[in-house]
This record gives sequence, structure tokens and C-alpha cells, in this order.
Amino acid sequence: MEKATMEIELANLQSQINPHFLFNMLNNANIMVEEDAKKSSEILSRFNALLQYQVEKGAAKSVTLNEEIIFLNDYLNLEKLRRDRFNFVIEPDDFVDVDLPPLLFIPFVENAVKHNPENDAFIEITFQKSGNAIRFVCRNNKPKSVVVKKEGGIGLSNIQQRLNLLFEKKHSLQVLNEKDVYIVIMEIEL
Repeated sequence: MEKATMEIELANLQSQINPHFLFNMLNNANIMVEEDAKKSSEILSRFNALLQYQVEKGAAKSVTLNEEIIFLNDYLNLEKLRRDRFNFVIEPDDFVDVDLPPLLFIPFVENAVKHNPENDAFIEITFQKSGNAIRFVCRNNKPKSVVVKKEGGIGLSNIQQRLNLLFEKKHSLQVLNEKDVYIVIMEIEL
């Protein structure tokens, strides 16, 4: 009974990620329709591939880290199409065949995109393995001027609940708000 309850709660948390991501990407494509129809078509084509991954892999119990890295890379390349002077780097370690739950990292990457300047933006993502633990670090620069944005997203609280359910006490999560950058550091023990 307890396991069934946990699986239902995990499925519910997972389903909350999907609409958040969906709305962000559809909004991006909508913005580009008015500016550049060809670019909008490319965005929709790439978005289709991302959505397919999310539907197919999002319901799976596990995916490889390599699949997640490809998904993040595709997501950030899609964002790069939409924005000027947007750069990112993903540095995987050499252990990309490790299995883990799907869509663990996208809420942090979405937040990095959301809390990034419109121009001269960067996001740096690294993955490192030490023993049975994986360390994920996501850094992004902050806008030069403070922009008050509506709060209340479910991304970070959702991922914290998922981490608690999936890894119990075998994880840590830090969100650092430095002078010029936001840094998320997540460690999970597999």
C-alpha cells in the first residue's frame, strides 16, 4: 500500500512538470511566429522532438544520463534559437550510461533560463561522478538590473518532493544566490 501511494505521488509530481515545460516552449514558438516564420517552424520541429522525449521517457522508471544530457542540450539549443547572445555549456563526465529517474534536471535548467538576462546570457551545466554519487551543477548569470518576476512556480518544490521520494536521505540540494550568478548543486546517490 505504501509503495503504491508513493508511485501515485511520484506520477502526480511528474505530471506537474510536463505542463510547465509545455507552456514555456509553446510560448517561445508563439513569440517567434510574429518575428520570423521560418525560425518559428524550426522551433516547432525541435519542440516536437522534445515533446516526444518527454512523453515517451517521462513515464519511464529510468533513463540513461546520456539521454537526459541530449534532452537538456536540445532544450537549450531551442532556447538559443529564440534569443540573441545566449550561450551554454554542458560538461558530462564519462559515465553517461548511468540509469536514473527521468526529467530530474530540467526544472533547474528551466529556472536558469527564466532567471537569465535576455542578452549575454550563459548557462553552465556539469555532471560529475564519485563512487555511487552523481553531482549536478547548474550555473547561470543574473540580469544586471533586478526584474521583479511573479513567483509561485512549482519546479523547485516539485523536484525537492521527488528527490525525497526517490532518494530519501541519499541526496542533497543547494540553491545559491550569489552576487552575479545563481548556482544549483544537487547530489544524488544511486
